[in-house]
Parts: sequence; C-alpha cells; structure tokens
Amino acid sequence: MRRTPPASPSADRIGAYGLVAGVVGTLALLVVAGRVAELKLSPPAPIAARVGGQTADREIPARRGRLLDRRGRALAVSRPATRLFVDPGLIEDPGTFAERVAYPLGYDPVAVSRKVSAAGDSRYVVIDSRISPAQRRRAEALGIPALATQLHMVRRYPHGPLAGPLIGFVGFEGHGLAGLERVLEPVLRAEHGRLAYRRDARGRAVARRSRASRPPRPGRDVRLSVDLVIQQIAADALARVCRRYDAERAELVVMAPDTGEVLAMAERPRFDPGALADSSRLERRNDVVASAFEPGSIFKPFTFAVATAAGVVEPGARIDVTRAGRFVTRVGRVIHDSRGHGVLTWDEVLVHSSNIGMAKIGMRLGAKGLRSGLVDFGFGQRPGSGLPAETPGILRPLASWNHYSVTSVPMGQEVAASPLQILHAMTALAGDGRIVTPTLLRRDAEHPLAEPGRRRAVPAAVARHTRRVLRRVVTAGTGRRAASDLVPIFGKTGTAQIPDPEGGGYLEETYLASFIGGAPVEDPRVLVGCFVHRPDPEKGYYGGVVAAPVVREVIERVFRYRGWVGKPGAALRPAAPIRRESAAR
Repeated sequence: MRRTPPASPSADRIGAYGLVAGVVGTLALLVVAGRVAELKLSPPAPIAARVGGQTADREIPARRGRLLDRRGRALAVSRPATRLFVDPGLIEDPGTFAERVAYPLGYDPVAVSRKVSAAGDSRYVVIDSRISPAQRRRAEALGIPALATQLHMVRRYPHGPLAGPLIGFVGFEGHGLAGLERVLEPVLRAEHGRLAYRRDARGRAVARRSRASRPPRPGRDVRLSVDLVIQQIAADALARVCRRYDAERAELVVMAPDTGEVLAMAERPRFDPGALADSSRLERRNDVVASAFEPGSIFKPFTFAVATAAGVVEPGARIDVTRAGRFVTRVGRVIHDSRGHGVLTWDEVLVHSSNIGMAKIGMRLGAKGLRSGLVDFGFGQRPGSGLPAETPGILRPLASWNHYSVTSVPMGQEVAASPLQILHAMTALAGDGRIVTPTLLRRDAEHPLAEPGRRRAVPAAVARHTRRVLRRVVTAGTGRRAASDLVPIFGKTGTAQIPDPEGGGYLEETYLASFIGGAPVEDPRVLVGCFVHRPDPEKGYYGGVVAAPVVREVIERVFRYRGWVGKPGAALRPAAPIRRESAAR
C-alpha cells in the first residue's frame, strides 16, 4: 500500500494567508460601505456644504408693528400662532381622511371634508388658523403626509370693538386692508425671514445656506393720538344715547383743537376687527370720515363767521326776523323759524338759531362771497386725516347754485359734510381763526412729527367773538342742556331733516340730532361733536335735547380724566376701566 506524502509547508501558509486576506478585505469593504452610508445619510457640515444635496427653506415669521394709543396702551398686536393645513394632492385615502384627522383633533369630519372638497385644485387648505399646542402635537403624531402645521403671526385686538372702524383690520396674509391698519401699512408691515438649508437623505437639516437665508425684520410700532380712556368715554356715551332714543346710528369725535389730534373717534353700530366674519361691510365703514350729510343748524356758526369777517353785518346790527316767524324771499321761497322773534341782533340770530336771519345775511353775502368763505373753512375738501374713503363732502360749484342756494346754504342745506369735516372747521373757531389739519398720530415733544398744517380761515377777532356768541347759545339759547357747572362750554345745536334720496325734498319725521362744542371758551382744550341719526321722534329728536347732554358729559369726563379740574386724586375716577365689550349693537 502506497502512503500519501505529507503536504508542503508552503501550501499551508498560502491557504492561511488567503483566508486572512479574505476576512480583512471583507471587513474593509464593510467599513467602507458603512462610511459611505454615514456620509450619505448624515454628512458633516463641511462636506455637506461642498456636495450637491437636497435643499429646502422655511419661513421665519416676523411681528407686524403694534398700534398703540397716545399713552402706549396696545390697540393692535401680533402674536405667533400655529396653522393646521392640508395638501389635498397628498391624501392617500380620501374616503377615510376626514375621520382620521377630525376625531383625534376635535373637529367635525363633515366640516373638514367640505373644506377639502371645496379646495378645487388648491394644494393648500387651511383647516384651522389657530390650533393649541396640544392639537399641534397630536397632528404631528398622526403621521399623515397630507396634514401639516405652519407657524404664522395672528393679529389681535385686545379691546374688541372699541374703535374698530378706526383701527381697521388685516387680511389673511397679514396686510392692512382698512382703517389705520391700511394707512400705516408701510410702517407696520413686517418682512418675514427665510432659513435656507441642505438636507440629508432622511430629510434632516445638515447645513445652513447663508447666502440664500435672510433674517426677519419686524414692523415698527406706531403711537396714535387716540387716548384709550377717552375712546371708552365716547363709546359709552354713544351707546347710552342710541339706546335711550332708539337711534339708527351715531358718531362722536373728540379733538384737540391746537394740534388737530383726534383723541377719540367712536360710532354705533360697531364691529370687532377680531371677529371680521360677524360684521357686514356697512358696519366696517368709518362713517366719521366716509359719510356726508346735510348738517343743518350746526353749520350756522361758520356762516356767522364768514359774514362777520366779510363786514356785511356788524355784531350789534338789528335784523327783523318777523314776529310771525315766517319770511318770503323775493323769489317766493317761504322760510320759517321755530317761533317768531321779531327783531334780533346779529349775535342773537345765532343764539336763537334763526333761519330767517341767516337767509337774509346769506342774500347780502351773495353766492360768491358765501361759497368763498366756506371754502376757507375746509368745506368741499377732504380734511386731510389720511384715513381711507375720506369724503370731501358737497359744496357745489357756483355754476350749480340757484336762486334758493344763498338762503339754503347759510342754514346748512344744499351742502354736505362728514363729522370730521365739521370738527375740522371748528378748529378755526377754537384756534383764533386758524384751521388745523386733523391727525391720528401723536404730536408732542416726546414724539415729534411735522408741524400740523395751519391756514387762516377768518381773523382772530372774528373767531373769538364767534366763540363767545356760541357760549351764549349754551347759557341762553338752544344749547342750554350742554351747560356745565364744571367748565364753560360753547357750542351749537342742530336738528336737520334728512333728504329723501328718491322723491326729493325731505323725509317726514326723520332727523339728524347734533351738537358741536368745546371748552373752555377763552382757551379751548377740547372739541367734541356728537351726531345722532334717526332717533325715534316720539322719544326726542332735537339736537339740544338728544346730542347736547352727550357732549357735556364727554367734556366733563375728559376734563376730570386729564386732571384739568376737580380735586386731587379724583381726576381718574369718572373714567370707566378699559374693558372688552361684545360686538352687540
């Protein structure tokens, strides 16, 4: 039997070397593969910056500027919120999607389904613009690709409907669409930032792209002339007068005559900018600047000042307004007073609000002189507040005047003005003849702005004399219910009929009750105008009855609040605390 020779030592070594080499090679390949996977899934930032990977970006919301009252109290602010939205293009199972989303997050599945169905081709459907942190966590835990959240800024109005038409509102994208939000958009507007970055294969951010990123820029705050406490005083007074006389609507303006600053601008009905869907377009309109009406007798002080300045009548001149209270013009027009006065001085014509006396002096002035003087008071022109939809009112060109006009216009007919226009004209009588442009921005040494626009309407002596006559209106004339034991008030009543928009003439038993006034007489610090539309005539409709007490109340409360009168420590007591009110009218 032949024996197999033993293996060569060199062959054993070769086999061992081959085995080791195979193991080492395999391990090396595994290490390389692991490193490749690591670099692929999560590369270091320096490497990620050099290689072409997936890129993405996201918006960094910036805060819109705040609207503040003159003392720094917030009227409109922006706060971060989370929006829940759906991309319909990523819905995997349309039949069950609404239930899968709605029940865990506390929504009605039918409502969710309707929103998604109504989206059409849109890839962005908002389910809720403000969800809670708990809802956000639950939404993310659902892991539904079509469902996502987004951080954004929400505009909030801490005082609800207080000054709603004045403040205005913003749209879905946060841009101002009405009121001061619209006017001050260039200042309030924020520029959202953008963070651009690269992502790894798992979608994780691995490196910021500096050149493509930009920081957010917040909007700037704006301090207004409005005082929140005075605004509340005005709103409370309007609410009471509308309830008492069952009025259709009303406006009230408080102004500082020396600077033109609007301290309050209130109206009824009101709307809450934070509940925009609950209001109509008509309710959102700012009637203080956008609505013009025949002012009636509150227009007479301006006719009085124009005629006095023109020298067509002296203050002590005597005018026969007839004992019967009835006067027929040379063209056959019949003009009535509420009662017969006989002979009155020119000052008494204004004190007793004689239509006949005003008509006779209008004829002396003539159309050209009358219209020119009223233009100097700002009628027929926009007051210049800058608010949207500001009306110029109506002061027709001379070519449109007829033989009735010189007797109609002096007593506030055939002319129309907004509440702000009338207060604007009143600044000339309060400011020794110089009319001041109204502003909604604060003017003082701490917050300097350009000097208010001023131009002369009448001589200073005429303005001062007119104020003193208007004081007699309150002490002895039609405005006695505006008399105050606290401060000497001057002013004028108005009881205007409302024109019939269809048949011509005037509506029966339909009135505008108004009063414009200020205080004190020799150095006016505040002007107030109250305009109550269509009060129930069975409850009261004269301006001296309906509106004059409102102006007195507001002036007294403003003087106490500002500490201009009263005992030390009592100045703030009459001003009600700032509170959020419902939008109920």
